[in-house]
Formats: sequence, C-alpha cells, structure tokens
Amino acid sequence: MLGPHRMMIAAIALMATTVSSKMDMPMKKQAFPTHSKDIVKEANEMADIMGLKAGSSIGEVGGGNGTLLINLAPKVLPGGKYYGTGHDMIEVDAMRTAADKAALSRASVAVAGETVSGLPAGCCDAIVLRMVYHMLDHPKEYLADFKRALKPNGKLLILEHNPDNGKTGREGAKLTVGMGGKTMDMAVVPQEAMAEEGEAAGFAVVTEPFGWEYFTGPHYVNSKDGKGYGIVFMKPEDVSPPPPPKRLCNCACGGSGQCGLGCSSCDCEGCAAPSPPPPPKPLCNCECGGSGQCGLGCSSCDCEGCQLFCNKGCGSPGQCGPSCSPCDCV
Repeated sequence: MLGPHRMMIAAIALMATTVSSKMDMPMKKQAFPTHSKDIVKEANEMADIMGLKAGSSIGEVGGGNGTLLINLAPKVLPGGKYYGTGHDMIEVDAMRTAADKAALSRASVAVAGETVSGLPAGCCDAIVLRMVYHMLDHPKEYLADFKRALKPNGKLLILEHNPDNGKTGREGAKLTVGMGGKTMDMAVVPQEAMAEEGEAAGFAVVTEPFGWEYFTGPHYVNSKDGKGYGIVFMKPEDVSPPPPPKRLCNCACGGSGQCGLGCSSCDCEGCAAPSPPPPPKPLCNCECGGSGQCGLGCSSCDCEGCQLFCNKGCGSPGQCGPSCSPCDCV
C-alpha cells in the first residue's frame, strides 16, 4: 500500500498547473494506461458535454499516458489552453511525449501542494477527471480548488468507477480489480456520494449521474467492461453586481444636487453640463417707483442696482419725463 504522494503537472500550451494524489494499490512504475472502448468517440462526447470549442481552456486532472490528451486537446485549438496533470515524473514525461506527437507546445512542470491543484484562479472553462477522483487525498479541498480554478459557470466533468458491491456511500465502496495475476479491492466513490460531495462544495449538479460505457480492460474482474459513470457539475455564476453609478458633478459650481464647488467636495465621475445662470434681477429706479420699476427707493422689491436717475422736473432730451411717470428709464 503506497502512502500519500504528490502529483506533478505538465502544462500543455501556455501555462503550468499541479495536482496531488494517492494510490490505494501497488502498481508498476509506468504511466497509467487509458483503457477505452473507443477513445476517439469518448473524447468527442466529453467535448460535447463540456461545451469545448476553439479558444476554450481545459484542465485534465491525472492525464495518465496522454492518450486522452491527444484526442481531447485539439478540441480547444486554435487559441485554447490545455492543462494536464500526472502523479509523478514518469506520467508527466509520458504526457510530454503525447503532447509532442500531437504537435502541442508545452510549458514548465511543477509540483503541487497536498490540497491544491495549482491551477490559476478562473483559468478553465472546464476540468475533467477520468478515473482519478477516488485517488485524491483530500477531495473536499480539491473540489474547493477546482471551483476556484473554473470560470463562472465553468463545468467540472467527473468520470468514475461504480463499486461492484452495491454500496452507495464512500464507506466500504470498492471495485475488485486484477493486476499481475493478483486481485485486490480498490476504493471507489459511488454516484450518490459523488453528487453529495459536489453539492456540498457549492457546485450545481448539471446532470444526474449517467452511465459511461468506455471503461474497459482485463483488470476489471467482475465485469468485462468495468462499471463507470459520469456526472457534470457547474460552478454557479458568481460575478458581483456592478456598483451604482457615481453622481455627476458640475465642475463650475456646487449648485443644488451637484457635487460641490469645482467637484472638490465629493466623489464625482465627470462633469454634467453647467447649470444655466439665473435670470438677471430687475434694475430699480432709486428715486421713484415709476411704471415697471422696483418701487420708491428700491424698497418694495428685490433689485440689483439702480437705473439712471430721471429728472423729476422736466422732460429734457434723454430724460424720462415729468416725475418719471410716463416711461421706464434706462
């Protein structure tokens, strides 16, 4: 029985990422083979389920010998990104070789932490785990990390073994497999437990668990083609609502409802059109309250200065007339 160990990663395309894992049964020092009834058709169905297209970013956790990589990565090209992970350098090197065969460029290799994948936040449109989830040391922490690494409404596709002893919870769920002429029990995650764990991590279940027919190989003891299922989770949309618009300011003055003189007294987002100037106040005749004037001595209205005085005694040229009464003066 192997103890916990860290997974390595091979970042295919532009960036590097990581993952950690534990195996519950002994194995040869070789990359995991990808047994499939029809790997081309299987990859096509995965791409459809996850909505992959040119320009998408896909992460594959536990890439094995790179067989799936070769068939899945082209679904996101051109312009997409592919992240592949392996549990040790043997697996990483196998994935690098597969990437070379697929004419995919690759970036650096990194070592993961014990509970995080190392995927950058918000980097992936979709993440897929094919017969890998049951090997993760800390599934709760990894689900949280996958959620962080997915874009809003990004999809998480998990393809897993069904137990062959009828269990519906993790406790006691197992699949009997054969290797090197010996049989052993491998701990697996039943469909019911998988759905509960995904929902507890804050994912929305997009599909009910569905049968996955492509798991094959002589290592399945009680079923020739193995027992597999799939389930799709989605990271709920979590974009915060936009902040309310800021008030406009009147850069010329701090009139009623504006931000303040010269926009200096508040947080403004630009300038509104300047407020129109107030209408001029009427001039007053400081000597008398003739028709149209403000009143005797400017006392009976709100005036803003005095007009020319009028000559009360005569109507000389340019003057208004006797006692200023027949006309308005300017």
